[in-house]
Amino acid sequence: MSHAGVAITITSITDFIAFGIGATTVLPALRSFCMYAAIGIMVIFFFQSTWFTALLAIDEYRVDAHRDGCLCCVVHNDFSLKQDESQGILAKIFDIYSNLLVTIPFKISTIILTISLLGVGIFGIIHLRMEFRPEWLMDPDSEIYGWYEAHKKYFALDGERGTIYIKETNYTENFEELEDLVTKLENEELVIRSIDSWFMQFKKFLSIDDPNFEWNMLNETMFQEKLSHFLFAPMGAKYRIMLKFDGDLQCGQPAPPIVVSSMDFVHIGFDSATEWVPALDKIYSIVENSNITQLNTDDQTTAVFPMAVRYANWVTDKVIQRELYQNIGASMIAIFITVLIFLGSFRGACFVIFCVFATIVEVAGFMHF
Repeated sequence: MSHAGVAITITSITDFIAFGIGATTVLPALRSFCMYAAIGIMVIFFFQSTWFTALLAIDEYRVDAHRDGCLCCVVHNDFSLKQDESQGILAKIFDIYSNLLVTIPFKISTIILTISLLGVGIFGIIHLRMEFRPEWLMDPDSEIYGWYEAHKKYFALDGERGTIYIKETNYTENFEELEDLVTKLENEELVIRSIDSWFMQFKKFLSIDDPNFEWNMLNETMFQEKLSHFLFAPMGAKYRIMLKFDGDLQCGQPAPPIVVSSMDFVHIGFDSATEWVPALDKIYSIVENSNITQLNTDDQTTAVFPMAVRYANWVTDKVIQRELYQNIGASMIAIFITVLIFLGSFRGACFVIFCVFATIVEVAGFMHF
């Protein structure tokens, strides 16, 4: 322990710190894994420093007493410990390697190889894509995996289908905000391919039904009457499933108050997280700044929010991209300080942190290949 204790302590504490920083993530699964790993490392370190050394000492007492390894009650009186002075094959290999390591040509070769591997790692990490696709976890021979591949091949322009939900709000008061929201989404041609808004179709229906109609003439009662007429007309029948009412919708009767409504949209086809993460941010930015007020609540946030099946994966990619360099940087600083305290050598701490940095870069970089 006098020789290996410092190395074991430094390794255990730095690993504990690294996983502890990782446990600050907002991703529940990753947070649980990091907490489990951090606690597990410290528990192993504790037992390695106490129980293992104690049991090792007891085993040495057993050897000195010539007791059997399986049945301690059996004593071998004729037991003698043979000392084999000949080196094994592995020891001979390391002996030759250690002699070569101190030679000038071998030092130069080692430095060149290290720099070359680090360069390849840097190249790989620059081109490394951080993303997750559900089909990566599927059996390549399964039918659903074949569907994903066929959809990607023949419908490459069709992106993720999503829905914009509108909570309970006053539609007559928020007409301009709703119209502005839809217009902004339609103008994002690099993010959204198409949007099907019942609200814009309702506006078009009113202008067709009465060319002299103006929206500022519409009060809440007239809105309910016109909406019922629209939803039972051929032009608006398909939008009936996009609205949920506080009551039953009946033909010829004013529509009940709207509890929630929705609008369907389709993203353009994205190739990687470098495209869909900015697209997700753009959608959320437009929605959050729509200023559409909610009814019957003290919540001051907008009444609109977008949702799609793959948004969970996109949010995960976004979080990983944001936390990756943040956590690695924090871990490197914490490890450097820890090593500096235990080694008491600034030069030694710099060597250690460089090795840790090079290892991370090379492992991550070679994942690209």
